[in-house]
Amino acid sequence: KMSKSLGNGIDPLEVIEQYGADSLRLSLLTGVAPGNDTRYSDTKVEACRNFINKLWNAARFVLMNAEGKKIPAITEVKLAPADKWIISKLQNCIREVTTNLNRYELGVASDLATSFVWDDFCDWYIELSKPALYGEDEARKNDVLSVLCYVLENALKLLHPFIPFVTEEIYANLPGTNGSIMTATFPCYNAKMAYKKEAKAFEGVMEIIKAVRAMKKDAACPPSKKVELFLVSASKRLIQANKDSIMKLSGASALSFVESASAVEGKTVSAVTEIAEIYVPLGELVDLEKERARLAAEVERIDGEIAR
Repeated sequence: KMSKSLGNGIDPLEVIEQYGADSLRLSLLTGVAPGNDTRYSDTKVEACRNFINKLWNAARFVLMNAEGKKIPAITEVKLAPADKWIISKLQNCIREVTTNLNRYELGVASDLATSFVWDDFCDWYIELSKPALYGEDEARKNDVLSVLCYVLENALKLLHPFIPFVTEEIYANLPGTNGSIMTATFPCYNAKMAYKKEAKAFEGVMEIIKAVRAMKKDAACPPSKKVELFLVSASKRLIQANKDSIMKLSGASALSFVESASAVEGKTVSAVTEIAEIYVPLGELVDLEKERARLAAEVERIDGEIAR
């Protein structure tokens, strides 16, 4: 509620000038429920602008790599495990967004669409696609570009009701699109492209990447530092098929399979996921002398606190 006497009115034109119309529109839809009041916040508008910048940069990445290429249709592509995972996530998103739009749960629908684009598409799949895009295999490169364009096009359609201007601009520049996104067919859930089993299996690969990142963080090891991974797993074929992705996204210099922890020399840091036991030599994660000195200083500090 805005009041002239309190002087707490907000001029939408000023907000649009500063952050953009789409940012304001999305912020008024995000996290709201039908019939409930919502509190206006510049911070929320700024967060929505950051999301739109993320989408814009992702689209630039896709368009830059697709420039001058003949992109095959998604039905003609040989899909890798990572491709099936993102397409499965897209199908789930389409179903959930459509269901919530039909219930007039606009806040839930916008949250689902933005989370898919930010977390699944930008943070994971684009990173997973880079080894193929920068590799020498032209056929695989074209397959990945087809998946990128397919997922981006459908994501834009899901987001269009919430951020119409930026989605229209990106859609107009996508390969294979004609006319306005406003008259394009809204995405429909396709059970044949749900790939539930394959997506579940690939999430096991992602858990390995997350576990290695967490081990580095716990050891105060820079994410860029390369470490050697030793895995005990019954899913060797799945891991081997995604070895490049695991090494690139977790920052590994090598990946080897062992029969047990005893096969790894020296002290190790370990983690267990659904499909693997992971062992990293401790000496690769931390400088042992520095760590000893740090721990000795910490012991001395705590002894001083106890005495005090």
